[in-house]
Amino acid sequence: MTEEIYQNIVRSVDKNAPESVHLAKYPVADESLIDAKLEEEMELVQQIVTLGHSCRESASIKNRQPLSEIYVVSELGLDDEYKPIVLDELNIRKMEVLADASTLVDYSFKPQLRTCGRKFGKNLNDAKEVIANLPGKETYAALKAGSVKITVNGEEYEMTEEDFLIETTQPEGFSTQSSGNLTVSISTVLTEELIEDGLVREMISKIQTHRKETEGLTVTDRIVLKYDGNDKLAEVIEKKKDYLASEVLAVEISNGTGDNSKEWNVNGEKITFSVVKA
Repeated sequence: MTEEIYQNIVRSVDKNAPESVHLAKYPVADESLIDAKLEEEMELVQQIVTLGHSCRESASIKNRQPLSEIYVVSELGLDDEYKPIVLDELNIRKMEVLADASTLVDYSFKPQLRTCGRKFGKNLNDAKEVIANLPGKETYAALKAGSVKITVNGEEYEMTEEDFLIETTQPEGFSTQSSGNLTVSISTVLTEELIEDGLVREMISKIQTHRKETEGLTVTDRIVLKYDGNDKLAEVIEKKKDYLASEVLAVEISNGTGDNSKEWNVNGEKITFSVVKA
């Protein structure tokens, strides 16, 4: 294989090159061309993508389902030129790099019994409920600034950080993963538009598989595509028909039955596709 590549790519353009790859000299590395900054930045991109996939897996969201936003907290920062790589790899629309992770976490509170037992006395059980319902970020910020006041059974108590057991929690609608000083969080909120785009991508995958399974069809052949049996998916197909056609090389897409048909499961929705050569 190496010999064939050499003949096609090297010998075809350089007739003075050695007759065979086996007669060629090994290339010598030019260390002056090493770009340490580029390597460092690309390593960060790979780490972000890896954590992003972990976020998707944790939230049980397939990579074919587009998402709206990803947030990255990194001491190194990330130049704008690398953002499209991350967004394309993770199938996400927008990326924001943050200075710290405080906006990506929330907080929950429990009473520290060592101090609260004496402070609340008979009101301790009622205090637990009040403390559990405290607003996370607002309370945490107030504690860091000094103290907060809570009211239990009509009595006001001043609380400091030592009076609480503080736990970090994920805000609703986000999936977050961290590694060292890097934190990645993706929005898991699916709008109607995102859901439709996810269905289209899933259908494209099924149609492409249908093409591969069809004897006599090559990857470059144009096709006629018919669909039947699912009103919900039919509506999505009509909305996204141009994009769908360009992705599967369809010269015609229409509702109905045809030859070479097969039923597919698209995210729990059943639909029948017919794929024939145009």
